[in-house]
Amino acid sequence: MTRTDPPPAAAPPLWAAPFRPFFLLGGLYGPLALIVFALAYLGLMSFAPAGADIIGWHGHEMTFGFAAAVVTGFVMTALPTWAGAPETAGWRLKLMAAIWLAGRIPFWFGDGFSEVARAALDLAFFPVAIAVLLPGLLRVERRRFLFLVPIFLWLFAANLGYHLASAAGDPDAAKHALFAGIYGYMILFGLVGGFLTPIFTESTLKLADPGVRITFVPAVEAIAIGAIIAYSLTGVLWPETALAGFAALIAAAANLFRMARWRTFSVVTDPLLATMHLAFLWYIAAIGFRGLADFGQGPGLAAAIHMFTVGALLLMKISLMTRIALRHTGRPVEPRPWMIVFFVVAAAAPVLRLFSLDGGVFETAAATAAWATPFLVYLALYGRYLIRPSLPRGPLPPF
Repeated sequence: MTRTDPPPAAAPPLWAAPFRPFFLLGGLYGPLALIVFALAYLGLMSFAPAGADIIGWHGHEMTFGFAAAVVTGFVMTALPTWAGAPETAGWRLKLMAAIWLAGRIPFWFGDGFSEVARAALDLAFFPVAIAVLLPGLLRVERRRFLFLVPIFLWLFAANLGYHLASAAGDPDAAKHALFAGIYGYMILFGLVGGFLTPIFTESTLKLADPGVRITFVPAVEAIAIGAIIAYSLTGVLWPETALAGFAALIAAAANLFRMARWRTFSVVTDPLLATMHLAFLWYIAAIGFRGLADFGQGPGLAAAIHMFTVGALLLMKISLMTRIALRHTGRPVEPRPWMIVFFVVAAAAPVLRLFSLDGGVFETAAATAAWATPFLVYLALYGRYLIRPSLPRGPLPPF
């Protein structure tokens, strides 16, 4: 394959790979946005964002601000080894980071922006990401990675729906659009998390027993992913109906069956892998509890959504961000003891968040701290790796 982009080493370290700026930006922005939300929600500070109430602002910035940065940084970093696509580095990466930052400004200092300007700045990120990725994806043999394009379009459409609803003064429609965005991430999580977790598990277990094998069964994978897509579509198009409920329960069962083959109990002592497996369990729980909510049972839709955002997504992100910061900068993939401690703290975050849904001060503060501090510890331990040159290393293995 002929590469037209300069190699990553030609760029300054921060702009040599997508995980570097986007993990740095996301790791800073997520805790900042969450702490400001918690303080404002509890009445401990004055913050009135333009164009949204504080809950809508929180939902949007965690979904299309924080999550967009970290997820895009991970996906764009992985594509060269997954698909053989060209590296995204240099000016393209600077452009994407600048567009992401520009989209955040109106949500903090929105009084000087019209609705149209706010939407235009915020909505530009995913189309630009597609424009950067698509030429390279079209040139490689593994066309299956083009699935990222419809997922990014889904996220763009959900964000557009949020802005249209906000401009119309319809908070219920805005919340529904945010849920649609979360469903887009859930499809991506099922594809990527359901692929990487058994791959990493097998490669680790093979170190002790070369005969270990976790085989992919195409029919099982197809049913599980198809069920997640059906779950997401029914959640968007027919929310809180029996159809959506049945789709959710089928998706939960299919993915639980899928996960049953992953040797989970063999990796409980490996912090990175245990965190990934726990993330996928929260993912299945989120799907199942939304199904119960669709039938009017269980703790409700808000609890199910937070099982994914504060449970599955947080745990998978903090594990993969740690793995990538070490592996892609030429360091041993061995998290430091303090990072392991805060993996445990992150594991407590979804439980604390479920207890805080009624708005109690102590519960909200505890849930906020349990979510935010793992990212701050991550930056304290590994942030310098993101801005410094990588150590000498050989070619990365396929995964």
